[in-house]
Amino acid sequence: MPPAESGSSSAWLRRRPREKHAPTLAAAVTPGESPDDLALTTRPRRWWKPTTLLGAVVILGLLAGAGVLVASWFGAFDNPYRDLEFCRAERGDIILTAVQWGELESARNTEIVCKVRSSGRGNNIATTIKWVIPDGSQVRKGDLICLLDDSALKEQYKDQEIVVAEKHALLVQAEKDREIVLSQNKSDLENAENNVRLAEIDLKKFLEGDIEQKRKDVLGRISIAESELAQWRDRFSWTVRMVKLGYVSVSQAQADEARLRSAQINLEKLLEEKRVLDEYEYRRGLIDYQNKLAQARAALAVVRTQAEAKAAQAEATYKSRLSIYEQELRKLEELAEDIRNCTIFAPNDGLVIYYVPETSRWGIGSQQVLIQENEPVREGQRLMRIPDLRRMQVRVKVHESLVGRMRGDVVRRTGFGDRYVAALAALPSDWSKVTALILAPRLREEFAEAEEEIVRPGLRAQIRIPDYPRPIQGHVRLVAAVASSTDFMSSDVKVYQTIVSVDEEVSNLRPGMSAEVTIYLDGEREDVLRLPIHAVLEVNGKKFCYVRNEQTGDIEKRGLRTGISNNRWVEILPESELKEGELVVLNPRSLAERRRDLVEQEERRPARPATNGKPAAPPLTKPETSQGPVAGEVPAEKPNLGAGSAPGRKPGFGGKYRKPGLGGSPPGLPPEFVKPPTGGGAPVP
Repeated sequence: MPPAESGSSSAWLRRRPREKHAPTLAAAVTPGESPDDLALTTRPRRWWKPTTLLGAVVILGLLAGAGVLVASWFGAFDNPYRDLEFCRAERGDIILTAVQWGELESARNTEIVCKVRSSGRGNNIATTIKWVIPDGSQVRKGDLICLLDDSALKEQYKDQEIVVAEKHALLVQAEKDREIVLSQNKSDLENAENNVRLAEIDLKKFLEGDIEQKRKDVLGRISIAESELAQWRDRFSWTVRMVKLGYVSVSQAQADEARLRSAQINLEKLLEEKRVLDEYEYRRGLIDYQNKLAQARAALAVVRTQAEAKAAQAEATYKSRLSIYEQELRKLEELAEDIRNCTIFAPNDGLVIYYVPETSRWGIGSQQVLIQENEPVREGQRLMRIPDLRRMQVRVKVHESLVGRMRGDVVRRTGFGDRYVAALAALPSDWSKVTALILAPRLREEFAEAEEEIVRPGLRAQIRIPDYPRPIQGHVRLVAAVASSTDFMSSDVKVYQTIVSVDEEVSNLRPGMSAEVTIYLDGEREDVLRLPIHAVLEVNGKKFCYVRNEQTGDIEKRGLRTGISNNRWVEILPESELKEGELVVLNPRSLAERRRDLVEQEERRPARPATNGKPAAPPLTKPETSQGPVAGEVPAEKPNLGAGSAPGRKPGFGGKYRKPGLGGSPPGLPPEFVKPPTGGGAPVP
């Protein structure tokens, strides 16, 4: 055995404990042999046994893993393009939609309203609910659905009957008094009018009868007196001539002269009588009869005024008592109507649904509404509704950012109801006219559908109901003009009530069901170049994407000009650098972070003027990104890089970001381990 080997064997043996080897050696020694010779002939143990080899392999593996970890930490094996996904830039349609959640309701509801009047004087409670049909019950027309407490109303009705009887007795008395006054006034007026007529007749008789008669009588006697005077003058002249001739005596002449003077005096008397008649008797009689006529007329006016006053007083008393009686009678009728309204029947077939206002659902109303027994109800309060399940609609709340793009039905009034009522009123039958006047409100309500004509329908919509196999077609019927009230938790959020009509007759739809409404907005684009929305990045209003050059394999940055977009696609305008059919990176954010393309560009500042003899500092600049913002586009929000994703930090092993300064490849690595430059397009493996 070589010395080295023997030396190693002896050394191995010396390392063994003596107490263990002594008995073995003593037993193994034969006569004539020394222990040293036996030690030299002993077989040595192998150092490469399997456990030792396994430990060495494990140690070498750990060292290799640590080396790979260090190499990966320093970016020796980084391949920035290994996780990229691609798609072709193709043409297609972009549909703008708005998805909102709402609940189903009937487009035509029969409202059940409390018609019982309140007592007033600050109390708006009308009565209480005595019994009500359960919510969601199916009823037929004429079924009893609610009973209101009418006990207090019946007591008031009995008291009101007594008051009405008293007021009716007073009304009858006033009516009789009015008849008596009217009859007395009529008699007094007739007497006064007769006195006026008699005075007029007396005046006319005086003017046209008495005075004329006296005048004519005087004129006749004057004519006779003048004739006699002329006759006696002739006779006296003849007598004077005869006296001169001696045929008549002087006494005869004197007698004729006396008769002549008597005739002349008689004529003068008659003329004086005529003068007195014309100047005094006529004027006195005229004034007397005119005065009597004036007094009769004044008496007639007084009687007429008194009659009017008495009649007005009697009429006022009658009307006052009539108004009081009608008022009390109206109260009696209202109480009777309230008693009848305490029993509510179903006006038509359908499903009974309790009415709960929007404010009460959030508990923000001043008055909470509970539809159950022994709960108070107010006058005009909506108790329940019976919806028409054949015509349904969805009520959604649209955010104010979308309400400007919503459009409902454009309608115009046809006037059908007014023409129908006018046609009934134009019929010759009085019953038709009365029917038209009484039933006009109900007729207009009945023909409400014919009152409006859709000129332009609203936006198309699709409605999805849970557990319904297919979407239901609909359209936007109405968009509220003002924002609706919201709860205090979101008071700064403005929403607008929007009604979406269901255009199909779908069975088993119930009010209150949740519905997802997809509204198709205006502005749809057909056959345009489009990209997935997550393939487009934006910095400082500049939009860009990454494209793989299929000839060289490089990843190139392309500037974009976009049009409309939805939650999936964005329109690429022809002015963009992207062409149809090119391969576009679908997940460009990590690549943009590595290339530092998400660093916002800072505007160049003008150089400061030199002060104190020192040169001005150069302007601060940053590397520019792609081409500037496109005119007419609204800059998107700044990209959110997430926690720890500041520009310049590169992902390392396990997705963690390395510290700044450790991103470059260490010097001395082989060429195949050197990282490609951030701006260059290394071939995609």
